[in-house]
Amino acid sequence: MIVRGAGCHWPSLQLRWKSVAPTPLVKTFAYTRHRQPDLQKETPSVGYNKEPQLRERRPGMTAHFYCWEPALGLDPHSPDFRDRRRRIQDSGEQPTQRLLDFVSALSSRYPDDANDDSIWAAAPLRDEISGGHINFAVTWSAYDKVISFVVTTAHEHGLHCYDPQSGKFYPFSGPE
Repeated sequence: MIVRGAGCHWPSLQLRWKSVAPTPLVKTFAYTRHRQPDLQKETPSVGYNKEPQLRERRPGMTAHFYCWEPALGLDPHSPDFRDRRRRIQDSGEQPTQRLLDFVSALSSRYPDDANDDSIWAAAPLRDEISGGHINFAVTWSAYDKVISFVVTTAHEHGLHCYDPQSGKFYPFSGPE
């Protein structure tokens, strides 16, 4: 009896938990072969067997941006960046005025209403702010169109901006 499938997805090999006794405490690994679909035929835009692509275009996918006040001292190249950013994001602090102004500028050009043609993956953007940090997402179809606008607007408001899709960090270099 198969109890639970695991996340190992080699091209033709799947790792599964298999019960070998009536008790759930005794388990062993069992390898089962199964046919994988021809991914290149089913999803030609993904780029299997081709040069690696920076971004994939799929409906429903999003691209994230992280923007924050320089005073937070976050550095995307630091080993603890991910943990520190998540702690700040999960802190639930009240939005700073600088971030509220930033979101207002973004929304003035691209309204953050909940209609289907909005570029924002979540609305309202104000809800994505935590203190001096914001993590917001745009739809993949809008990513190329808005990246320069997001970075420029962040710098106009004295914010650092990081694009995790490309790994590019756009630090604010002016006076605070």
